[in-house]
Amino acid sequence: MKKMMKNAQKLGIFGTAKNSIFRSKKGIGFGRLLVIVVLVLLGLSIWIMTVSIPKIGASIGTDSINPLNDMNPNYYFEDSMHLGLSKSIKTLADSSFINKENAACLLYGASIVLNDNCKPDIDYIKYTISKDTSVYAQEYLKEYFNQEVQVACSIEKDILTCESEDIKLNSAKPGPYFSYSLEYSLKLKNSIDLTNYKLEETSEIYERAKTCASNPLSSCTIVSEAWQFKGLEQQGDFLIFSLDTRVEYPKDDGYNIISWDFSMKK
Repeated sequence: MKKMMKNAQKLGIFGTAKNSIFRSKKGIGFGRLLVIVVLVLLGLSIWIMTVSIPKIGASIGTDSINPLNDMNPNYYFEDSMHLGLSKSIKTLADSSFINKENAACLLYGASIVLNDNCKPDIDYIKYTISKDTSVYAQEYLKEYFNQEVQVACSIEKDILTCESEDIKLNSAKPGPYFSYSLEYSLKLKNSIDLTNYKLEETSEIYERAKTCASNPLSSCTIVSEAWQFKGLEQQGDFLIFSLDTRVEYPKDDGYNIISWDFSMKK
């Protein structure tokens, strides 16, 4: 038996097995190292691609609504309407709520002399308010959208309704790898209830002022829900009436009352 083992050792049988096991362990270790190196190189490649990859841009077609909802133009449209309405009422008050092209209307100083042929008319007032509000609202919308926006306003049963034409807008959102721009169009529409503005009271105030002009000044009283009687001054044969709105109206730089001055002959 000993002789057989010696012969085996001479032949290198056990030495070969030991070397085989060593080489196997060495191969496993090298394989693990290779996997680690590959993972590191793969991660490095991904990082390099992340840093150097060019951004991709996309342009999406035109839509009829604003799916991005990155602004709310309806709020601004409503503000433009209120500002335009205030401006139109002030313009009317400056002209005593009458058509200054009427040949029957005369001037006394800076105020218009009202008479039965030159007095406030509710149909003219509503027509002028709807027309002027359209113009003034367009001016405010141009500042916001940086483009001409046509607005059409009308009054029906004391409801002022304004509607814009199609407004072309663009929205873009940048990203690290992908950016897009979206073109869309929208129409804006809103309404204001004019009931609290008491537009019809302008005609009633004229009738009360006419009564004052034919009676002693001490008995002159003008009561209104929308206007407060500020003062009355007599200059020769003329009476100058001054009224202020009871509430402040929005304007470009805040809120303010609207004054209405007119004259009547005694």
